[in-house]
Amino acid sequence: MLGFIRNAFKALYLKRLVKHGLVVGSDFQMEKGCNIDANFPWLIEIGNNVTLASNVCLLAHDGSTKKLVGYSKVGKVSVGDNVFIGYGSIVMPNVRIGDGCVVGANSVVTRSLPNGVVAAGSPAKVLMTVEEFEERTKKVTKSGGGVYGSEFLRASITYDRMQQMREELDGGMGLIL
Repeated sequence: MLGFIRNAFKALYLKRLVKHGLVVGSDFQMEKGCNIDANFPWLIEIGNNVTLASNVCLLAHDGSTKKLVGYSKVGKVSVGDNVFIGYGSIVMPNVRIGDGCVVGANSVVTRSLPNGVVAAGSPAKVLMTVEEFEERTKKVTKSGGGVYGSEFLRASITYDRMQQMREELDGGMGLIL
């Protein structure tokens, strides 16, 4: 029931933002607690196949200058296609995140990112290409971690699978659908 209410609220929230100018592509996924600047939604564009993990914030304005000079800064925010923005990240005004990027958890993106990079930190810095990230991820399973299907997700996991996963991930990382 809570999931239904959360999804209904999210749909209304997005509908309101789109009505006020937010541009959103297809296959957009926004997890709980995300904040898309409701004061300037017309300055934000989100591409196709984009995921915002929980508690991501997209800001098109910055009020830090308001008390100093009487004005807030505003700038466009553009998120390209096939982008993942990790938990708790903040994207500041006047930033473009290129196609195919991955932004690590709790990053603060203050400068634009080119296509196909992984960036993280505060402020976010480019760490590697997505191709390098993919190769490193493939090595995870070779270092002792398992690969897990949907039977290991909360909705269908059994006690035995919980134990199996705990043992297999002791000291290593795994991958799940």
